[in-house]
Amino acid sequence: MQTTLLTQNKNNYLAQFCMSLKQSKVTATLVLVFSAMSYVPYVTASDMATIPSLTLTTDQMDALAIQTQKIAMVKAYPSSAFIAQSMVPLNQRYVVTMPISGQINAIHHVHGHVNKGEIIATVYSAELQKMQSDFVATLADLKAQVAALKRAKSLSQTGAISSKQRQELEASVRKLSQMKVQQKQELLYLGMDSKLVAELEKTQQIQSAELSLVAPVNGELFDVKVEIGQRVQAQAVVVSIAKTNPIVIDLEVPVKDVKGLAEGQSVTVATLDKPGKVAHISDFVTPDTQSVEVHTVFDNADFAIKPGQLFSVQFQYEQAAYQTAMNALTTLNNQDIIFVQQQQEIKAVPVVVLQTFDGQLFFNPVRQEDINAQSVVVTHGASSLKSNIMADEGGE
Repeated sequence: MQTTLLTQNKNNYLAQFCMSLKQSKVTATLVLVFSAMSYVPYVTASDMATIPSLTLTTDQMDALAIQTQKIAMVKAYPSSAFIAQSMVPLNQRYVVTMPISGQINAIHHVHGHVNKGEIIATVYSAELQKMQSDFVATLADLKAQVAALKRAKSLSQTGAISSKQRQELEASVRKLSQMKVQQKQELLYLGMDSKLVAELEKTQQIQSAELSLVAPVNGELFDVKVEIGQRVQAQAVVVSIAKTNPIVIDLEVPVKDVKGLAEGQSVTVATLDKPGKVAHISDFVTPDTQSVEVHTVFDNADFAIKPGQLFSVQFQYEQAAYQTAMNALTTLNNQDIIFVQQQQEIKAVPVVVLQTFDGQLFFNPVRQEDINAQSVVVTHGASSLKSNIMADEGGE
């Protein structure tokens, strides 16, 4: 909109007056501000769809300390920051139990990281000796029955032995063979070293009665339940192991903020140099806090994340948006706005604020045609422009 001839003459007169009196730089600046105000047309409080634009010269923009910045387009923007705690999910927690009753002779690891197959504790078990004895007896019986069956087969050709006796021997050999396999598997299942089992079968000599308890997975040891010299029953828990890679960072998200979340969505943590993702969003709401439990999962091969640590977590909303400095945002007539410059024209643009974080504003315009990738936004001096509009409204 153009100013009237009367208004323009007023501006010229004030500028000439200021020069003639050789006023100070401060006085000249005040005159330029007043001159800029005269360019601001009247804004109605009820019609934000017709917010007017301002036409300012370079001197006027300098007087108002106007600074601008080219707008940025982003494919995603961050959520608010939520306090979260790292944890090991139930499906990554393991217990090492006593496979057989015995006495704890040694504990080789009581805390820290262990690798799969490492010995955690050594157990002496009299029951293990008895099981070896039973296995040796079965081997001896099987050997005897196999020899008897071999003789029976030779005698059956001459009729010296009945077919029934031969069948009974064959059944006995099958039964003892099955017992041999079963007892051997039980020794291996209990944790007896396979080389010792092979030596036992070969020599039929009782091997060591000591049993090694080994880690079933790579992880962190915690909650040791036994002591050296303690006699422990079968199935009793010796120690727990947490598999910490990957690891879950758990947080509570208010119901109002859950709508924009989805499994697989990106997650960032300020103190970590690696991204995570949303693994699970609960279907239940916590009544006291009106929040929903969300599990985010992170790679933890370097063991940088320790269970129980607290973190500040942000989600990345996968939605296109515009980004600029937070100082660009102001309000006019209860509407969030930014000022967009096009050459010497500055236009107030209504916006929808998506997020403000770390001095940055993420938003979308109310009318898409008001903003594009080439737009330049006023990042300093927006309050002065707003004050000019409000002062002009009061003057009218």
